Amino acid sequence: MNYSIIWLLFGKLPVIILFACSMYSCSKKLGAQLTTWGFSAFFVSLSIGVSIYPSISVVYVMGLVSLLGILRLVSNRTDAWQHVVWPLSNTFLSIVLVGRIGCWLAGCCFGEVSDLPWAVHYLNQGFASDYHFDRYQHDLNQSSLGVHPVQLYESFGLLLILRLSYYFKSRWGEISSACLSFASYLALYLLLIPFKAYLNNTSSLVYFGPLSLPQLVFGIVIIALMFIAYRFKGLVNELVPTKGQMERSLVKSISLSEGLILWISMSTAAGLSLSLGTPFSAQLSIIGVLLSALALVQMLHQGIKDFDDQNLSLSNSFEDEFSPKKISTWAFFVAIVPLSLFPLVIPNRADIKGPKNQITPRTWVYRLDPSSKKLLRIGRVDDFEPKKLEQLLDNENHTRARSCAGPNIYIH
Repeated sequence: MNYSIIWLLFGKLPVIILFACSMYSCSKKLGAQLTTWGFSAFFVSLSIGVSIYPSISVVYVMGLVSLLGILRLVSNRTDAWQHVVWPLSNTFLSIVLVGRIGCWLAGCCFGEVSDLPWAVHYLNQGFASDYHFDRYQHDLNQSSLGVHPVQLYESFGLLLILRLSYYFKSRWGEISSACLSFASYLALYLLLIPFKAYLNNTSSLVYFGPLSLPQLVFGIVIIALMFIAYRFKGLVNELVPTKGQMERSLVKSISLSEGLILWISMSTAAGLSLSLGTPFSAQLSIIGVLLSALALVQMLHQGIKDFDDQNLSLSNSFEDEFSPKKISTWAFFVAIVPLSLFPLVIPNRADIKGPKNQITPRTWVYRLDPSSKKLLRIGRVDDFEPKKLEQLLDNENHTRARSCAGPNIYIH
């Protein structure tokens, strides 16, 4: 199957569909305005995280923290955050579950060599066969050596975790269920590390006794999540579906200035992501900007309605926003809007016309680590000086396969 089709069916499409379901689930309790503000920050944070960090878990936590921060800022209810954690936790696990099936089909994120009956052999002249040539001097004219289908191990494990999540929810509530489910996923991730043929970053080579840095950090996070799960055990959701004035009561009276500050901040962050990120991170940032614009329109509509109904004082009305005292504030907005759009025109740092596999500036670069003998992700194409990278790509050894850029260097 073509790689672009796999990425569409098991990457982009499931992400958008699952996030849409998550937004719908959250909106039933938080209402449209709170949900839109929160998810706009969530998508923008995801787009930035995808651009700069290789770990999907860390990126997702970044998005979740941003979402919870916005909810705390614009909501009257201090417990609003409790109603997004479980849907987003299950969404994350579902995305990884589906995505790992795509990885298995695409031949990336594969496992160590195995002779088990269910070991997978990838076709020759691919990522796995290049790696096996460098590490084991395996014949490139044959398919790769048999490897553990760790992608499917992870998917099957997540399927079980998702099933248990509903059991945890009925017994201990949404917060405890979300914490236990995510802790279970991190434990699964740690268990699978020895079976993987790759390392996401150089921190995996830093050891404290028998444990690597990621193992130590994830272990601490697992213990913290279990403590939080115990702390919120039995907590049930008290919010009911919100309509009309009930929904309005959940949202603070945000002034036009505050709303514009939020929109401009998200637009600026999204602009940075568009200039530095991948095509998919650009899509996430665009969704975030559109949601923030929608939230701003919702706020304006609600403000006009409240003013017409005389439910707000004059100090919160839009007429007051245009008073002489606010002229300096509006002048600041007029000046900063063009600045927020400036990152959109910044070109990518590298424009490598890659050799034979349509390399883009944000394609990952790997090397064979001499100590662990695993594939180590060392950055993206545009993290390297163009001349140095071109030397690698034009190396005389670049004759073996389209995914190998030089001796023990891979681009995938």
